[in-house]
Amino acid sequence: MRNVVACSFVLLFALTPLTAQSNRDWQDLYREAIAHVAKRDWKPAEDKLLAAKKAGPPSGRGQIKRTFGRDSDYFPEFYLGVVYLNTGRFADAQVQFQIARTRKIDIGEREFQQLPDFEARANEFAEAEAKKRAVIEPKQRYRGFMDQAQKFLAEGRYDDAETAARQARGLNVENGPADDLLRNITRSRANARVQALLKGSPSLQELRRMLSEYEGTGASLDEVRRRIDAMETVERRATAERAGMIAYFNGSYTQAISALAEAEKAGALTPRGHFYRALTLASLATRGKVTNDNQLREARKAWAIAMQRADEFKVDLRYVSPQLLDALRGQ
Repeated sequence: MRNVVACSFVLLFALTPLTAQSNRDWQDLYREAIAHVAKRDWKPAEDKLLAAKKAGPPSGRGQIKRTFGRDSDYFPEFYLGVVYLNTGRFADAQVQFQIARTRKIDIGEREFQQLPDFEARANEFAEAEAKKRAVIEPKQRYRGFMDQAQKFLAEGRYDDAETAARQARGLNVENGPADDLLRNITRSRANARVQALLKGSPSLQELRRMLSEYEGTGASLDEVRRRIDAMETVERRATAERAGMIAYFNGSYTQAISALAEAEKAGALTPRGHFYRALTLASLATRGKVTNDNQLREARKAWAIAMQRADEFKVDLRYVSPQLLDALRGQ
């Protein structure tokens, strides 16, 4: 029953310029695969569609960005379904068409108008095959679905793997291994998504959202937690250092010293933190009739550390009295 579907697709986007040059690889694969489908070259079409799925974003509407005109839809599952339908893999075609449906494929688009007809044909032939397989023991069918799910999982095709694993689970043959496999698929998909998100240098807010979203999925979140801890430490230190700076300018020197000590508990002071510690200690040391030599010595130590990276607070220097600067410089 091969080559039962005549494919005729208008490749409206084949010559449209793309704005995202970094995405040319998967978009080129997708475009070339559609050209193969139109020529009924099923093997290269399948290879390129699978490669595009692995390299590209999730399928959906408007995923192919245009410099001019409306963004184009990206549904490799639709074309994979066509390939499978024409190569006698009717159950696989059903799976792909189902995924395309769940991703909100628009059959009103000219490119995808034949989907209902393709689904009807896939269902018809799959039912015919099912009748032939009726004599096959459920355990054999179960093992076939499990093997297929494992294969898809190894290839990173998580949606396909989940569909096959759920088909195995639906047979109620050996539910334990099927449930374990479904959990493994969920965990592997979550891990893949977490790793992809971490490559984008997420903000603290994004990391917290990621932790909330993927906690409980089985994904490894150690790196997410480590980054959150590091960023929260920096945030606490920055808040305390700012409090110390404000207290210094308000003349609350004891409060400033206390705030800077809190900042130091969170992590090593920044050059600006050392700068305001030096100013505060120097102000305390010189405010009386007699200079407190111990405080001034500590102030100069902090000053020396701060001045190693003076560019980070050079704007702040204009707010400091010349007398205090002279005291810190030992003049």
